[in-house]
Amino acid sequence: RIGRLGPAVAAALDRRRATDAKLRAEAEMRRQAELLQGIFDHMPVFILILDRGGAPVLVNRAVEEVLGWAAEELRSHNSLRALGLAETSPPVANGATGARSGWRERSWRCRDGTSVDVSMTTAPLSDGSTLVIALDVRERRLAETSLRQAQEQLLQSQKMEAVGILAGAVAHD
Repeated sequence: RIGRLGPAVAAALDRRRATDAKLRAEAEMRRQAELLQGIFDHMPVFILILDRGGAPVLVNRAVEEVLGWAAEELRSHNSLRALGLAETSPPVANGATGARSGWRERSWRCRDGTSVDVSMTTAPLSDGSTLVIALDVRERRLAETSLRQAQEQLLQSQKMEAVGILAGAVAHD
């Protein structure tokens, strides 16, 4: 009887070690999932994951805060169409061929009817879903407009200076 006790104790210890290892692995997976969720939610870009049919499975906080659409609302195809995402479904994103799409400019409609200019790209994921990443380019567009206006004003002032120099030379002669 005592001879059988040793293997039984060893088996119990092995089960306990396996259980402990499983619990540690599960705790680590939960920690990593929380970390990734925190990163996903706090990224200052719009991130959406669309299923094979093009419906959003996940959206980050930036989509909800800036665009005003709750994740549940975006799950309807009508909201996707209103947002301007209906054309990013996997076939259009070249997900069927495994290719990434390039960056392209779009105007997404906010829930309140205003629009947000974005630069977006899509990439197929291994499970057949599509990753959509978009940057709000409103500030960049304002900066580009201001720069263009400043350049036009500089050009105009240079023209006026040239005319003034020419007029002075003519008057001098």
